[in-house]
Amino acid sequence: MIFFRKNPNKSQTAIEYLLLLGVVTLIVWVNFKSILKDTGTVANRYYNKVAPGIMGEPPDIQFCPVCGANGCETACGENCSNCPGDCPPICDGNLTCDPNPPNCETLANCPDCQPPPVCNNNGTCDPGENCNTCPQDCHCPQDCSCCGNGVCDNGETCVTCPADCGACCGNGVCDNGETCQSCSQDCHCPQDCSCCGNGVCDNGETCVTCPGDCGDCCGNGTCNGWENCLVCPSDCGACPPGCRLTSQSCDGSFGPFCCAGACVSHVCQPFCIPRGNDCSGHGDECCSGHHCDPLSYTCRPD
Repeated sequence: MIFFRKNPNKSQTAIEYLLLLGVVTLIVWVNFKSILKDTGTVANRYYNKVAPGIMGEPPDIQFCPVCGANGCETACGENCSNCPGDCPPICDGNLTCDPNPPNCETLANCPDCQPPPVCNNNGTCDPGENCNTCPQDCHCPQDCSCCGNGVCDNGETCVTCPADCGACCGNGVCDNGETCQSCSQDCHCPQDCSCCGNGVCDNGETCVTCPGDCGDCCGNGTCNGWENCLVCPSDCGACPPGCRLTSQSCDGSFGPFCCAGACVSHVCQPFCIPRGNDCSGHGDECCSGHHCDPLSYTCRPD
């Protein structure tokens, strides 16, 4: 070797140096591969605890995080029993109480664990029992309502229990709450309700009581109660000369007097149609606090 030669040849010395360098490089490379292999195994285990199977090895429990770190680590053995903070219970709604992982259902967190209805079949309707949960012990109407049993029992009507007795409208009787407008099959005028609004000026109806059927009073040649020379001169004639209009001064006793409306505190008040009188064609002239009903065309309270 070159370390013991006294007068080494230069070319030989260079070759020996190259050989020595190759040996050293080989030794270093072998050791480095061993280090890489060990490091890769550690990394493999670390990544497997985050995403099991991603590196091809099963998770190593020594690399799993503690409970409460990264959500429910099922690959590391966490479940709703040993780590409820990360793995919440699952209530699947299958009506079966499953207290084991992965469900961990309990009475507090899942309706599936509710106890079955009490029904001891002792012939007495005990507390907690009813006609639905224990029909053997509970009977209607003494223990509970019969409504819902599919039979229109004594005391039930289409009003109190339509589920058993059917809808009222159409049964041939004008029941409470039905009108000629809401249930014309059962309710008939004039025996059940007013005929006003049926388009026919029936016996007893007038242009005052039902202008919708009998027409507007103004123009029929009669100066009816609410009509006056301002709103219906065709029936009531022209207003007399000198009468005062709304907001003008007046004297209710000796004149000047108001053409229409009352004289209050020596001032002519606005004309308005009193309650119950025809307002067809004059819907904005009902007295204060009233409106013109669109069905009967009379002034009604607001």
